[in-house]
Amino acid sequence: MQTCAYKDRRTNDAVDCTQTIWILATNFGSGVIESYYETRLEKIDEKHRHTADLRPLQAELKQAYRTRFGVGDSCDFVGGMSFY
Repeated sequence: MQTCAYKDRRTNDAVDCTQTIWILATNFGSGVIESYYETRLEKIDEKHRHTADLRPLQAELKQAYRTRFGVGDSCDFVGGMSFY
């Protein structure tokens, strides 16, 4: 199990992160998203595009983030996006 330990960079004090939600913004994974869009969403109509199942994309992104950033099993990944 992860300890959820984090140190404040300004004071070097330990911060209890057991009840913390981290929100990260990055363009890492944009290639995965583009590929998913091109192969599964680009050619379907707008109505079906907005109700398309994104779980396979979420799983692929989750695995890519875990591989790249070492995110542990106790962390959860929530991803969702609209393609217009």
